[in-house]
Amino acid sequence: MAHHAGRRRALLHWSSMLATLAIISACGGGPSGPSGASQLSIVAGDGQTGGVGIALPIPISIIVRGNSGPLAAIAVTFTVSAGGGSVAQATVPSSPTGSASTVWTLGGTLGAQTVTVTAGGAPPVTFTATALAGPAALVSVVQGNNQTATIGQLLPGPHQVRVTDAFGNPRSGETVTFVAVTGGGQLTGTVQISDATGIATLGGWTLGLLPGFQSVEARVAGAATATIIAIANPIPPAAFNAVSGNNLSVNAGTLVNPAPTIEARDSMDRPMPGVEVTFQVVSGGGRLLGLVKQSTDETGRVSVTGWVVGLTPGINTLTASTFGAPTVTFQATGVIAVPSAIALLGGSGMSEFQGNYLSGQPNFRVTDAAGAPIAGANVSFVASDGGTIGGAVGTTDFDGMAAPLAWRLGNTLGPQTLSATVGGLPPVIATATATTPPAQEYNIDVRFNGTPPTPGQQAAFDNAVVRWSQIILGDQPDVLLDATAPQTSCPSIIETVDDIVIFATLEEIDGVGQILGSAGPCLVRTSNQLTITGRMRFDTADLANLESNGTLGSVILHEMGHVIGIGTRWSSLNLLVGRGSDMPFFTGPSAIAAFYGALAPGATFNQEVVPVENSGGPGTRDGHWRESILDQELMTGFNDAQNFLSAITSSSLRDMGYVVDDAQSDPFSFQVALRAATGSPGMRLNEVPLPGPIYAVDRWGRVTDIIPR
Repeated sequence: MAHHAGRRRALLHWSSMLATLAIISACGGGPSGPSGASQLSIVAGDGQTGGVGIALPIPISIIVRGNSGPLAAIAVTFTVSAGGGSVAQATVPSSPTGSASTVWTLGGTLGAQTVTVTAGGAPPVTFTATALAGPAALVSVVQGNNQTATIGQLLPGPHQVRVTDAFGNPRSGETVTFVAVTGGGQLTGTVQISDATGIATLGGWTLGLLPGFQSVEARVAGAATATIIAIANPIPPAAFNAVSGNNLSVNAGTLVNPAPTIEARDSMDRPMPGVEVTFQVVSGGGRLLGLVKQSTDETGRVSVTGWVVGLTPGINTLTASTFGAPTVTFQATGVIAVPSAIALLGGSGMSEFQGNYLSGQPNFRVTDAAGAPIAGANVSFVASDGGTIGGAVGTTDFDGMAAPLAWRLGNTLGPQTLSATVGGLPPVIATATATTPPAQEYNIDVRFNGTPPTPGQQAAFDNAVVRWSQIILGDQPDVLLDATAPQTSCPSIIETVDDIVIFATLEEIDGVGQILGSAGPCLVRTSNQLTITGRMRFDTADLANLESNGTLGSVILHEMGHVIGIGTRWSSLNLLVGRGSDMPFFTGPSAIAAFYGALAPGATFNQEVVPVENSGGPGTRDGHWRESILDQELMTGFNDAQNFLSAITSSSLRDMGYVVDDAQSDPFSFQVALRAATGSPGMRLNEVPLPGPIYAVDRWGRVTDIIPR
């Protein structure tokens, strides 16, 4: 027991001594200062040479010593003190042998760079390295850019570039090659060596014979290329004169005839083709037709495409200008004219079903006693037999032409007339024939898969079939589908289709108010691109909500319209312009007529028609009429408390190729500012496109085309 007690006392004695030493060390005791370090010695890495931005090959290394020799676990700090470089590790603990090292990457400054090393209270030491320019990285233009001369002439120069490394330090001795890139210019002294400042100078640059921008590249291996630009002016004509179309008098608002014409000739009195001439209306309120800038032909002449003088009588001026020649001014005087005659120039003798819109309009021309056109004359249009006119008063254009915006035939069978009158002149009559619509032969077959419809939902689908069958009359070619038919978003069927089969899927998607569903064609006919099979997919949660608020019928009718092709086939039928833009529009002439026919009395519309939705994501924009304009029309992307299947929609089906009776459409009119008057839009129909493409098949079901949605 005494033996063990003595051993415990010895251990306690040594533990006490070690603790005391630790306290002394921590408190900075001892003769060598706070860390015990008294000397730092450079071991390796001093005096190296390397490129800017490059890591030096030899790590910079020191040894930390105290009074009794090398010290371990001493914090050694490496600090870049000049040159802007960096070290891999700023603080490194010394090893058991007292050594510490790090890798030094030089900065971008040429010449001497330094790193200072500190540890404890030992005097610091400094590493020095010499930084040289790095490899060539950039070629930049110093002078000679954007110089101007006539084609084929020597530019004044000099054209200089500087070669530098990535830090902007000049590179001497680099081979610079100058190459003519555009314009066909000729160069001399194309291979140059950069001097001590990194500059290389092109020997000379003679412009090519193409007016406009010409360019030369300065190339150095491994470096970014510099481009020098020059402007080549054409050879100015020695003579630049008006040939015709000057100092004329025309009816106000009409074309100057003959058109203003310019001739350019060179110093040897030869015609100068290819001279660019800019025409500009200066006064009088007129306008130019066609291009403002045009070039002279092989005879040295060019005429303005058309100069329409202003509607206000008086002097009009037009200038023609080209490089290096005095500007030429044309004058024309607009005079007041009195209508002497009105003539029908086309659009008579058309036919359409009784009560339907005509796809074209009759055109009338108003002239004076000399047979010259009169602009700005008001022409009144009146239809017989209960017909209606959109734009009942038209204004003649620069060519004296006027036409109604729309003519919808009355319900009387046989010949109907439209009279056009101006001033006190006798009316001029256009005729059209109203025919009896054919018997209904368009068969819509709706088949359900998924959740069975409720009685109310079934009734909504049945009513939609009846409603579209009132609009679409004509039979479509039968199509035989067999096992070789392509796999689509619709179920596969083996049968002869007459005329359209629509698959209706009722299923849970994402709850009330989210995605309503999808609707569109699956197969279309090769012969006319009209739908053979299509699919309507609905979220049952939304259907229940729509059924309860009384709008289910209009939504089903809307989605069935998409399957038939409204909005889903416009683009591939070339009836949609501006898809994806701020102003997409539908170009079918029947729908355009119906659009103007639906404008409320006194309303005007100065944009492209028919306006298509320009907002919302896929499934909304470019596939509906524009809500901000047509609001309660059935085929906008929003569901209102009341929705109208208007003649705009019905007539668009005629433009697509269906035989339709737009007289069966709902009465509908609108004003351009209707949204402002009625408030915010209704509930948005959150539709998404069906997956996969649309397939065009021939009458035997063979694929002839694959059409992206």
